[in-house]
Amino acid sequence: MSQRYFAQVSPGLEELCARELHALGARKRVTSRGGVSFEGTKKHLYRALLMSRLPSRLWLTLSEGSAPNPNALFERVRRAPLPDHLPEGGPLALRVALHHTPGLAGEGQARSVIYSALKASFEARSLTPPYEVPWAHKGSHDHPTQRLLAHVERGRLTLRLDASGELLHKRGWRTEDGAAPLRPTLASACLQALEWSPEEALLDLMCGSGTFSVEALSLALQRSPHTRRFACERWVSFQPEGWARVMEEQQAPQLERLEGLRWWVSDQSEAQLSLAKAHINAYLSAQASSYLSSDATSSGAIQPPQALIPTQANALELTWEHVSEAWSEPLPERGLIIVNPPYGRRVSRLSAQRAPSARQALGWADESSIAQQLVSRLPELIPSPSTGSPHPWRAGVLLPTQQRLTPPQGWEKHAALTFSHGGIPVTLWRLQPL
Repeated sequence: MSQRYFAQVSPGLEELCARELHALGARKRVTSRGGVSFEGTKKHLYRALLMSRLPSRLWLTLSEGSAPNPNALFERVRRAPLPDHLPEGGPLALRVALHHTPGLAGEGQARSVIYSALKASFEARSLTPPYEVPWAHKGSHDHPTQRLLAHVERGRLTLRLDASGELLHKRGWRTEDGAAPLRPTLASACLQALEWSPEEALLDLMCGSGTFSVEALSLALQRSPHTRRFACERWVSFQPEGWARVMEEQQAPQLERLEGLRWWVSDQSEAQLSLAKAHINAYLSAQASSYLSSDATSSGAIQPPQALIPTQANALELTWEHVSEAWSEPLPERGLIIVNPPYGRRVSRLSAQRAPSARQALGWADESSIAQQLVSRLPELIPSPSTGSPHPWRAGVLLPTQQRLTPPQGWEKHAALTFSHGGIPVTLWRLQPL
């Protein structure tokens, strides 16, 4: 049976998400600020949860319609098929948002009406209603909190049930956040906006905690970016057989495919490198079941190929000769340099950790100098172009939107994506030789 769903995304990612959902078979996609609504069966929901890399949450739309006053709101919620999905007697967090609906006295009244209707709906089927808990409540392992969103604007209700559980940028492989971490959903958006494919080289020069590399790794393996469970797996309506079929649609993980990667992953910070290594290994280990017998050590740990072992290096000192000597022949003809350089609090912390003479030598007086120095050195990080043909290498640099950036001579730049990172408006600049 076809149902309506909503993919919640960071503003700026809506069109990318709509294209991603289209590739997964979702129908009747409609973009709005902060999300994409779409239509599909449970199969499409399961595919979106497992393989869509951009949403923050995925919602099942349970009811849409007029609810201008308490009585109408009660009837609308009472008739919604909540008992068909929600497990009885478990924790439920409700978030209510009211806009321009004078027929309701406020969020408190709306919340009371919704819970009364929910109770009536469950009791009509001789079921135990869920009990209310705060939005941040996670519940227990056996009874995780389910989340319900009621949005009433100009007397019209939209009632949605969260299929995700924890926010979807929490992939499951991330053991710890680094300094000013980029959310995996945003990292994937950057890779998509820059049109990177696993057949190309990847230079992750300031890898931090490894977010770009792990997201690219899941693409190279054609596997889900997640190593976790989702709220809908606890629903009454969950279909294990359908879930298993969607799981089987994924490409079987083949570690030997990774041996051909031409990647360079590096950072100057030992602490960040340690996190990046842990996250890459955590993701690989989660995919281990299909290839443990041939590629695991006696302890059961996966040994990543050389291209996935982060190297300690100063991005401002690297050259093409330096990075390419780590690769076997043939050298890659196409590639992407991806960089999320320090800015905001992160650059202040990095700068404070160095002696004044070292900061001056590196030009780390402010955040613009780090990014500009790196961009000025881009020609040294790619192979020489072939005469008369477009250069197949490009770079993506993520910076605060207000920060100016001058491309190297003979290069061009344009904004590939704009979104908010940690409350800072940022732009992903695409730079490439003319």
